[in-house]
Amino acid sequence: MLLAVLSDTHGNLAPACAALRAWQPDMVIHLGDCVRDALELRERFPAPDIRLVRGNCDVGVRESEKLSLNVEGVEIFATHGHLYNVKWGMDALRNAAYFSGARLCLFGHTHQRYYANVGGIEFLNPGSAGSGSEYSAALIRVENGAAECRIHTLGKDGLL
Repeated sequence: MLLAVLSDTHGNLAPACAALRAWQPDMVIHLGDCVRDALELRERFPAPDIRLVRGNCDVGVRESEKLSLNVEGVEIFATHGHLYNVKWGMDALRNAAYFSGARLCLFGHTHQRYYANVGGIEFLNPGSAGSGSEYSAALIRVENGAAECRIHTLGKDGLL
């Protein structure tokens, strides 16, 4: 299964749309900031299963701030990151991921790419797909209970 991970699009969907057209993922997880962008992606791309969580800029929406799911044997915990103060450290997020039983933890909020294995849990922040000087998103291949993660730089209008 091919999983695309986006975060912090902030109203700029051109890079994300180009990436989704090129990658043709089976599932997309949008990690918040802006929920309305994820809802628009659902309209533009009806084929992939699009999941989302709300971020700190998503005021007045009903979507959850956390998501736990199992994708082909890989337990995933997804959140925007603001609830866990990820701009000031990873301890709270590490605890949440550990107690959720996750092997893969997806988060955003910082607009900075991050990928590390800590205590047997893979932590991935795809960066920002629509804000800042460099856009990025992650592509994860999940097969046989294993996840292969890669963060890609996106151009202003799509993939580089």
